[in-house]
Amino acid sequence: MSLDQLAARTRIGRTHLEWIEGARFDRCGAPIYAIGFARAIARTLELAETPILASIRAGHAERAPCLQAPPRPVRRAAMPSLGLATTATLLLTLLGVVRG
Repeated sequence: MSLDQLAARTRIGRTHLEWIEGARFDRCGAPIYAIGFARAIARTLELAETPILASIRAGHAERAPCLQAPPRPVRRAAMPSLGLATTATLLLTLLGVVRG
């Protein structure tokens, strides 16, 4: 079966099929996408899903980035909002006009 025929039957884009064919599962996005695509392909081609999915999971495990603690949020300097600053400026201007 050609990739075009497989794409038509599974509704998976040809580019994704090429990545899967080349074992570039990391290009498919999150591992769940590669697994879902492989499952659909295996069912269409009437292949056993279990060994294929195990292989994909192993491939993703090798390429998964190390889990690190998320960086601490950077605290912003206290700055008034633009609306607050504009209102304060107008009030000060009006007070100056009234007193002047």
